Amino acid sequence: MSKNWWLYVNNVDIGYFPVELFSGMNSADEVGWGGTTSTPQDSSSPPIGYGHFPDRKFFHSCYFIRMSYMNISKKNNEPKKHQIKKYIDNPECFGLSYYGNLHKSVDYSIQFGGPGGSCSN
Repeated sequence: MSKNWWLYVNNVDIGYFPVELFSGMNSADEVGWGGTTSTPQDSSSPPIGYGHFPDRKFFHSCYFIRMSYMNISKKNNEPKKHQIKKYIDNPECFGLSYYGNLHKSVDYSIQFGGPGGSCSN
């Protein structure tokens, strides 16, 4: 076992993270999905997505669909509501919604985004 980390989307390898980036880490107990902006201090934050808060209309904001993670037995699992922890550093500027299993077209999904603006804490 190489202990390198791979990111798969729809069974396609899209990301590789060599073990050197995660010294001493054999497994993870948390997985994160989301987005961020970065601006100089005291400047307005740009929008995430098209600037809309989550509204179940996936063309309005950023989203992840068909979310899953692989356990140590290499079995895919979908995130359940009791496993989800939201982190939104400024809810006036950005939002995040977990929709659970919406079935066929998106399965387990989240939507996130917002207009940005004066978001400094």
